[in-house]
Amino acid sequence: RPRDTSEEAARDVRYAYLEEVAAEVGAATIALGHSADDQAETVLMHLIRGSGLEGLAAMQVREGLRFRPLLGTWREDIEEHCRRHGLEPVDDASNRDPKFTRNRVRQQLLPLLESFNPRVKASLVRLASSARDEHEVVQLQAAVWLAGEGRRPARAHFRALPPALRVESFRQAWAHALDGRALPGTAALLDQAVTLVCSDRERGMLSLRSGLSLYVRDGRFWIGPTGPR
Repeated sequence: RPRDTSEEAARDVRYAYLEEVAAEVGAATIALGHSADDQAETVLMHLIRGSGLEGLAAMQVREGLRFRPLLGTWREDIEEHCRRHGLEPVDDASNRDPKFTRNRVRQQLLPLLESFNPRVKASLVRLASSARDEHEVVQLQAAVWLAGEGRRPARAHFRALPPALRVESFRQAWAHALDGRALPGTAALLDQAVTLVCSDRERGMLSLRSGLSLYVRDGRFWIGPTGPR
């Protein structure tokens, strides 16, 4: 791992490499070693960053090719299993480097929270499960709404949606426009887009990066290539 890279960038490189190898050998699954402790840490990191339901849902057991069979197992139980069977896991020294946010969460923040609630990690894992269940409902409702509205939804219909459904509907419309690429925007940009659609302005435009913009006109809105419209 390059010393000056971010955790997120390094993770993306690892995943890209594993998916490339999986494609070469025809593998249907990439098994990852994330534990319940990793899930608790991820929820807390997302909470600190101000994530919504999707962020609080954290990691899933199955995400496409990625499979996390140990996501419901605590790290100490995994380590005990290794000791019992004479297994020697590889210890990545970077997992102790305090310059990385996850390590500070693991080494400093979680122990502090456990002084208030010894079972705080279990509480965070339950929060992820609840958030995931609720987000799945919102995702389904948003997909149904978008399918009924077409490529240029009516702003009046959008305003009538509950706030959480507005955000998810726009996020899905944005994802469709990106054709499978990851959303480049932050939660703040997503909020700006929803605010523009719900505003009293008759027309407007907002850059969504990656060559796309949100357009508001004639009582409707849509996402398309940035440029004169």
